[in-house]
Amino acid sequence: MRHEAHEIMDHSKRNDRRETGSRRRLRWPVLAAAGLALVLAGCYGASTYYDHRSGWVFDPTGTELDCSIVAKNSAPGTYWRGLAGGRLFLGPHETRNIAREACFPTEGQCQYWLTQMSAALTRMTTGECTRR
Repeated sequence: MRHEAHEIMDHSKRNDRRETGSRRRLRWPVLAAAGLALVLAGCYGASTYYDHRSGWVFDPTGTELDCSIVAKNSAPGTYWRGLAGGRLFLGPHETRNIAREACFPTEGQCQYWLTQMSAALTRMTTGECTRR
């Protein structure tokens, strides 16, 4: 009888080890994916378009997203124009009107930019993407 109880106990310990090992194998990919998501969010997230400490909002003038540059270098109907406008709350009794225009090669990139701008602006009054 004692021998059987010992076998049952050993069997349950083996199962615990197996589960712990599978959890350990699962932990690293999850942690790596979470770390990558944080890095990408820092590179491509709202911080790219807005700095809440200074009140700076991304201005595409002179960049590869400047619509005057994109229009010269692209055929009609091959890019998307995004418009974003609204009010930015900076502090008590301090707001600023913001209006931005940027051009993108895909609608998805334009929609992403609009989402980020709506997160940056306190109150977004204009937000659209149109094919140009």
